[in-house]
Amino acid sequence: MIARRAAQQQLLRHLQRRSVATANTRPPERDPPSPQVQTDLSSYLTSMRLELRADQLRAEHRLRRRIKARKEASKQQREAMKEDMKHEFESLPLENLKVNVIALGLVIGVITLWNAHVDHIKQKHAREGQVQE
Repeated sequence: MIARRAAQQQLLRHLQRRSVATANTRPPERDPPSPQVQTDLSSYLTSMRLELRADQLRAEHRLRRRIKARKEASKQQREAMKEDMKHEFESLPLENLKVNVIALGLVIGVITLWNAHVDHIKQKHAREGQVQE
């Protein structure tokens, strides 16, 4: 126990000597930057933040325009498909009219369900994208 206490005291003396030695050899403190340098740095950081925010806003705007264009293209495609089906229906002979009406109703129903499914998936992905941000 005496040896242990002596070892602790020896270690303490060593650490005290070492801290005094390092305190004497520390490099001199640097002068704080001048007010002009601080102002320049602050204005540079502010301009960088503004530039990054502007880039982010432009990217979000491009994304919204792309989504809107896709929705519009999808809508036009659906309308064109409906018109094509109408023309096909009008050109069919009258004796098969009842069968063709049922078939057309089924096709339109399938297209409507498919479009609803696609819209649901898009909304789900949009919500997931908002949650991740």
